[in-house]
This record gives sequence, structure tokens and C-alpha cells, in this order.
Amino acid sequence: MGRHWLRKKQNIIIQPYRGYSSINRLYLGGRVLEDEQITLHRDESFFQTLRNNYKRWESDEIADVPVTLQIGQQIHQTVTDREGYFLFDEAEGISLHNEEQWKIAYLTADFVYRHTNYDLTRQAEIFLPNPTAEFGIISDIDDTIMHTDVLYRLRMLKNTFLYNPYKRRPLPGMATWINALRKGPKGTSSNPVFYVSKSPRNIFDYLSVFLQFNQFPKGPILLRDFGRTGVRPPDYPGHKLDEIDKIFQTYPGLSFILIGDIAGRDAEIYHHFQKKYPSQVLSIYLRNIIQKNRDKIFYSWRNEHNPINFQLIENPLEGATHSLQQGWIGPFFLDKIKNEVKDS
Repeated sequence: MGRHWLRKKQNIIIQPYRGYSSINRLYLGGRVLEDEQITLHRDESFFQTLRNNYKRWESDEIADVPVTLQIGQQIHQTVTDREGYFLFDEAEGISLHNEEQWKIAYLTADFVYRHTNYDLTRQAEIFLPNPTAEFGIISDIDDTIMHTDVLYRLRMLKNTFLYNPYKRRPLPGMATWINALRKGPKGTSSNPVFYVSKSPRNIFDYLSVFLQFNQFPKGPILLRDFGRTGVRPPDYPGHKLDEIDKIFQTYPGLSFILIGDIAGRDAEIYHHFQKKYPSQVLSIYLRNIIQKNRDKIFYSWRNEHNPINFQLIENPLEGATHSLQQGWIGPFFLDKIKNEVKDS
């Protein structure tokens, strides 16, 4: 005789990520997983931080769950994969209005897990850029806007596990510069911002809090699946290539400014899009990283590939100065960025 009736019912949740849409495409992902009861607050203790960060990485996802998305009159269906991840990548998008919007969609899942019935509902946000936006911004996160030290494994692990998002250090001046780009030369625009990172989806909530707390503009946060590898060629640049390509395809009439650093493969990935979508790439800004000879590696790569519109910057002030010269930001942000960089 089975003993499943003795098991305690698990708390299961739908965890949506921020989606985005145009009139011709809708993109929204998320996971179905056991609720780890993670709570975030600024004054949590060292042990609470360690516990929360461990729980993010030790998440228990649920495979083969049917998930339904409803937004307006549209209804779409999919099923979670072995990592509990679901993705709606639909050719039917959402009509854009005269202003930027975050539309509310509804996710539902009705399934059986460990002999127990579940009927879940969760709201999700889908981003619709302003159709009059002058350009878009696509930014990396680690060591571009947030100190992570990815080139030093021990420092990276310390930053990842021992600090909560309120105590992580942003790059001084970076939030102000990205806000300046978002608001455009007159300070009245609402240019869309997308964040694309190699960080795993497990820390979506962590990064959302970090960005909001440090006053970065709200935007979709596109992360990778830590557990999924699949069959890839040895030189495959990673999920960032796929995610950024979807953004370019979703908004073919919009040009983009790409921001990253030289610690990883941002130069190679951004150069790929410069060649594939030459009319859509306004400029590429890469933060210089001098550790472990990364600057020498970058210069060698640049001499070989001879990319155009690549700006190697030491800090956001240099990037903002160039942006001002190009007419992409207004002069009223420059003094604030200068003070933030100077005081760092």
C-alpha cells in the first residue's frame, strides 16, 4: 500500500520573468518550482543571506507542467521542460500604444505533482516599448553595472553567496548614464532598456531588487538556465547571442546602444550583431578590465577584427561624454555622473 497520503503538500509557485512584445512577437519565460520561501530585506543577517542565496541555487523545478498564458483575448499554451522552465515565443504579439507600457498577463497551471493536485495562477509583466522611442539600450550586468569580479573565482563566489542585493556594489555613475540614455537628449524620452546576462535564472529576484534599489531603469532581465547545456559547438558564445538576437528581431525598426565589458565575450557577441544588423547598432561601449591581461586580449582581438563604433571606456563618464557628443543624452546628466565617478 502506498504512503503518498503521508506526504506534506509542497508549496508550488509559478515564477514568471519579465517578458516583452511587439505587434508581431511576444516573448515570456518563467519556471514552475517548489517555493523556497525566500524573503529579502536590507537588514537581514549574514546567515539569512547565506541561507537565501543557497536556496536560490538549490531550487527544485517541476517538469512536464502544462502552462497557459492569457493576455487580453490571446491564449497560448506550453509545457515546462526538465528544468521546470517554460517559454512563450509567439508570432502573435500585442498592439503598441502611444506610450511605454507594462501589460499584465495571467499564467495558470493545473497539474498533479507527487499525487497531489495543483491549480496555480500568477500574474506576469510584459513590456511594450514606446513606439516613438529614439533607440534602445541593451546592457550586460556582471562587471558592467554591478561589481562581480568574474575573473576571480573566489571573489565572485563571495559576492554571489555572502551579500544580499542591497549590499552589492553598482559601478558608480552607471545607473545615471543608463537613465540619461533612456531619457534621451531632451530628457523626455522613454527609450527601452534590456538587461542580458550570463547569470542564471535562479537569481532573477536578486537582480531585480539590485536594479531597483540602485535606481536602474526597469526593463526585461534575460538570464540563462544554469542546468541546461544541450549540444553546442565548442565556440558557441552562449545564450546572450540568442537573447539579443530575439530583441533585434522583435524590434526591427529600432536601433540599439550595446553596453558591456571586456572580461567575457561581449566584444565578440556585440561585433556579431554589428555585422548582422549594421543599421540597428548605433554604438558599442565596453568597460575596460585590466585584470589578468584582459585589455591586451581585447586589443589583440580588435586589431584582428577591426570593429567600428567600439568605445573602450574606463568609466561611465567617458561613455556619457561620448553619448553627449553624439546627441544621445542631454548635458544635464553629465555633472552628476562626474561627481559619482569622482567620489568612487
